[in-house]
Amino acid sequence: MYPYRALYPADVAGTGIISKFPISNEDFFLLTPGYLYHTMATVDIDGTPLTIISAHPPPPFSISEFQYKSSRYEEISKLIAMIPVGQPTLIMGDFNMTDQTLVYRLLVEAGLRDTWRETGWGLGYTWPLRLRGISLPFPVMRIDLIWHTNDFQAVSAWVGPKTESDHLPVIADLVFTP
Repeated sequence: MYPYRALYPADVAGTGIISKFPISNEDFFLLTPGYLYHTMATVDIDGTPLTIISAHPPPPFSISEFQYKSSRYEEISKLIAMIPVGQPTLIMGDFNMTDQTLVYRLLVEAGLRDTWRETGWGLGYTWPLRLRGISLPFPVMRIDLIWHTNDFQAVSAWVGPKTESDHLPVIADLVFTP
């Protein structure tokens, strides 16, 4: 069903992008040493390039080091700077932030739209399902997000079923309207 793939099995059980449309180029990159990798691909939709970024910015704090990570702001800023001006873009992933944080505002101010906010129903909580090996009855935060440029119309968004991850997936229907 998704014959085009940009898959990288390293880094937190892997990252990748799968597509029904041809992928013309891809990149697996680290923006800040010591943090998590991101994947970026250009998908060709009938001759129109579409940028897709699978992002995984760092969490706001380190439990093991008991400290706040202020560089998360810079990581989100760097991801925003990678979005090609005027090109349709989707940026999605485990953002390790809620819609109540200052870094969330960076994405809004960059002109990106939160698909869940537009069409999702309910709280959209996706994390955590497990914490330090202990299963939890339900997630309590919405940190997995799908962002899009104005080239898309969000039709629906929902939280998917439980998988092997400690997160629930976010799934969305978007219509490409260049």
